[in-house]
Amino acid sequence: MNLLNRALDIHRRALMSAAGEVVTFKRGWLEKDVTAVPAHSVFEVVDTGGGVIEVRSDDFIFAPGFIDDFDEGDKTPMAGDVIIRANGDRFETMRGPGGHYWVWGDGRQTQIRCYTKRRGPQ
Repeated sequence: MNLLNRALDIHRRALMSAAGEVVTFKRGWLEKDVTAVPAHSVFEVVDTGGGVIEVRSDDFIFAPGFIDDFDEGDKTPMAGDVIIRANGDRFETMRGPGGHYWVWGDGRQTQIRCYTKRRGPQ
């Protein structure tokens, strides 16, 4: 591991430790408690009439490989996945810019940013 990758790994671990919280990640009948950092994104979407709408996504930042042990589906966030915070707030994955449910959080792929929309209490 080169020096930059090591520094980014230390940064990600510090971020998770300082700002992370344990959430439940659900996919169908599978679920797993994982650490995530709550965040948000704001982006613009052009509607069918040509108007521009500002959309806010409630994001969660995860470590890569956080669901590698799931037997079903992709090893990254996908349609229908649900995240539940300890207070019971429920979030469902949504498409972000480019139609993706998640993006790499940095150029070295040390974080996954998952786009979600709050759907209320569990």
